[in-house]
This record gives sequence, C-alpha cells and structure tokens, in this order.
Amino acid sequence: MRIVNADAFEYAENIMPYENFDYAFVDTWRDASDGLIMYEKMKKLEGNMEGFISNAAFISNNANMVADGGINEGTIAGDGNMVVAGDFFNSATIAQATLAVENGNTLINAGEITAGLNNEGAIVNDNMLTATTGTNAGSIEGTGSLNINGNFTNEDNKVIHQGEVNINSGVFANAGEVSGIINNAA
Repeated sequence: MRIVNADAFEYAENIMPYENFDYAFVDTWRDASDGLIMYEKMKKLEGNMEGFISNAAFISNNANMVADGGINEGTIAGDGNMVVAGDFFNSATIAQATLAVENGNTLINAGEITAGLNNEGAIVNDNMLTATTGTNAGSIEGTGSLNINGNFTNEDNKVIHQGEVNINSGVFANAGEVSGIINNAA
C-alpha cells in the first residue's frame, strides 16, 4: 500500500487512470460546509476507476504500507507494517505490527501510535507513542509520553527527549541520551 500526498482531484483525474491501482482511499473532507460537494465531485471521477473507495476514515492494513508523506486523521490499524518514507502527520490513531521512519523523514504525532518502532528519522511526539519493541537510530523529541512495552534500544549518540518515558516491560538498552520524567516499572 502506498500513501500519496497530492491534490486528490488532480491526481484522480490525471495520474490514477494510468496507474495500476487495486483500491484508492481518498480523504476529501474539510468541514461540514463542503463535505457533500467534495464527495460528489470525487464520485464523478470514480466511474473511470474500478475498486475506488472515497472518504475512508479507517484503513485496515495487514500487509505493507509505504507513506510517501501525508496526514492521518482517522485510524490505520492491523497487523501490517507501515513505512514513513516522507514527512507524515498523525492526529488520530496508528496501530501496526511495525512502524519504520526512514532516514531523513519526519513523523509528527499529535495522536496515538502503538507499534514495533524502528526509527532512523525524526519523530516529534506531543501525545502518546507506545513502542512494543524496537530501535531508535534517529531522534524522538516532544512533550508527549513514550511508553516502552518490550525490548527497546536507543543507539549510540541518539536522542530521546520526552515529557515522560515509561519503561513498562522488557529491556531498555540506552547508549544515547534520554531526558524527561523516567518511570521504570520493568
């Protein structure tokens, strides 16, 4: 699965007809005043695309998803693996088997994320980030809470600055820098 951050109407009209998509999830919602207008405009373009789904608020991912950038304001959940390969903003919920942030990319989290975490980029967490296992080879910063619920490594000279770091279970191997209120219940 690939997430594309682009103008939905321009992409659906000019690029999608030439791509080999099985499904498309398109979020056209801005607010109540234009929701129906946007939906009807996208439905007109849908006729040329078999398997097209519009206005998805929930994505069930049990495979591999690559996010080339974008915004999640709904729920991405399942047993799949999500790769952030472009700057990505989450204001809602991501629950995946693994979440990888590639080098040079930023994940901004104002929602809740639960996943096995492999971070080589930058995570700005201002709410709730729960790592079931993983490695930080980049930076995790912000005012939020990092919950560690399994074996987790903060690599050499890497940074975790959070309002609160809760080590609930597993082994936390730290070769870098950690700051914030640290609670170790493991």
